[in-house]
Amino acid sequence: MSAPGTAAGTSGGPEMLVERDVAIPMSDGAVLRANVYRPADGGRCPVIVSATPYGKDVHVRNLFPSVWQVLLDHYPEVLEASSGQHMIWECIDPEVWVCHGYAVVQMDVRGTGKSAGFMEPNSPAQIDDCCDAIAWAGEQPWSSGSVGLVGLGYITAANWRVAARKAPCLKAIIPCQGTYDFYRDRTHNDGIYSSGFTTHWWEREGKNNQHGNPACTLPDMYTGEVNTGPPLSEEELVRNRVDYPGEILAHPLLDEWHQARTADLAAIDLPALVVANWGGLGLQSRGTINGWKGLSSPEKWLLVEDGSYFFTFFTPERVALFRAFFDRHLKGIDNDFDLSRVSVAVRTVDGGADIVEGSDWPLPSTTLRSLHLDFAENMLSPTAPERPTQASYSPFEDAVILSTAPLEEELTLAGPLASRLWLSCETPDTDLFITVQAFAPDGEEVTFLAAVDPAAPLTQGWLRVSQRKLDPDRSTELEPLHTHDERQPLVPGEVYEVTVSLWPTSLRLPAGSRLQLTIAGRDFERAEGQKPVVFMSHDDPRDRPAEIFGGRVTLHSSPEWPSAVVLPVL
Repeated sequence: MSAPGTAAGTSGGPEMLVERDVAIPMSDGAVLRANVYRPADGGRCPVIVSATPYGKDVHVRNLFPSVWQVLLDHYPEVLEASSGQHMIWECIDPEVWVCHGYAVVQMDVRGTGKSAGFMEPNSPAQIDDCCDAIAWAGEQPWSSGSVGLVGLGYITAANWRVAARKAPCLKAIIPCQGTYDFYRDRTHNDGIYSSGFTTHWWEREGKNNQHGNPACTLPDMYTGEVNTGPPLSEEELVRNRVDYPGEILAHPLLDEWHQARTADLAAIDLPALVVANWGGLGLQSRGTINGWKGLSSPEKWLLVEDGSYFFTFFTPERVALFRAFFDRHLKGIDNDFDLSRVSVAVRTVDGGADIVEGSDWPLPSTTLRSLHLDFAENMLSPTAPERPTQASYSPFEDAVILSTAPLEEELTLAGPLASRLWLSCETPDTDLFITVQAFAPDGEEVTFLAAVDPAAPLTQGWLRVSQRKLDPDRSTELEPLHTHDERQPLVPGEVYEVTVSLWPTSLRLPAGSRLQLTIAGRDFERAEGQKPVVFMSHDDPRDRPAEIFGGRVTLHSSPEWPSAVVLPVL
């Protein structure tokens, strides 16, 4: 362990004791390394634990320089509350929390950073390790015995599963913008392999930070040395890690391997403040919201935000909310923590947002409105076409695009959407890529800042059509849920009913606006050829061979086959 040091507290708080590379014993005999930040006065306090694959010693400015620059330029209030020198990716800023009487433990997951061992992202073994770290934190002489979990993204995806283990000293959780569903929302967008994200993450953040990697590009923010410890040979590195993309490709269905990496939400009964963000389209948002829905917790709150989830995570306003929650549930303080059970930011075309509150999700004030697909007129219409219409496209080449007429009155959407289609195909399978765009009365598209796209559309949905089977007990008209436990190949030329889940969204559209629907067999491209951010692509030929997925698709809409999009209207 590195020699402990102290740092001045913020806002007049106590000095912070910093202990680096603290050894945390695991139940299998391994030792993982963590940094411990705690008040220097030696008193007992609650502990917030995070286990990160990104490096407990890797500063945000080194991992994502552009993100750090945005924080410097546009969020000065964050660094007015802290020096920022201990800020790492997707974890709380310990300097801010220690001054309010909390200890913070940030641990490198096994096989990464300073923690030796076999590197296996998202594995059950990582959850075992995190539970061991919680038990260790609860037993330390400086600990009050109460532990909380909070983080973003990867860390939250793990924390859902950790919370389901019911560690005795774990008292409350704040899952922020991280899916609980490893298959549908992370590795396979409803059956389609998320090749771009998986490859990008594994090469840039995963293998780069493997323990012993001498080629690691990330410096230790405290020493300036390579973050990954003593170097290992390439042969040793390969032996000490799983083939992450290869494993995902080897499990194309939602089988036991994926189930072991998906949380049992019903087992979680802890107080939970769940924070989702519209900026997680295609990666985190749907699984965060649905995570809240599945909790057994009698005390649970859902906050759906606008803007960039990374920056809002650090603002003084957000920290104050988190602290009030933990003060109540980790410290036992009867405070003024007060939040509606569900609070949703409903976005506006001018970049603002209105807060709508409710008691459940979808919001109880939601009504369903169908827009029918009329392929003869290329229109989305309130009424179904009186006679059969159809349209065809080549999955890897073109798309079908339909639009509403200018809206006659204001329309407010907040919630998930669904698309009910009838289609036939020339080949045994096809993938559906469905995109909904919004256009303001002046004709300009209304786009949104997302975690992976600076100009994201209103919403999107994906589905491998051979995996169209629905779970009848868990599906609703707005929220179809596919089992993904088997493939049902298509018979060329036969017409099939297919229901696609479109990810939750929100927007208040003034009269004169339009909605546009694009149905394709490839990643969305705007008319001017602007492609999606590369690491959100779905184009691995091993997953989508042309001879199986390239056949021409015909869409049908008629009184017999009433294809439509279902909207959540407030």
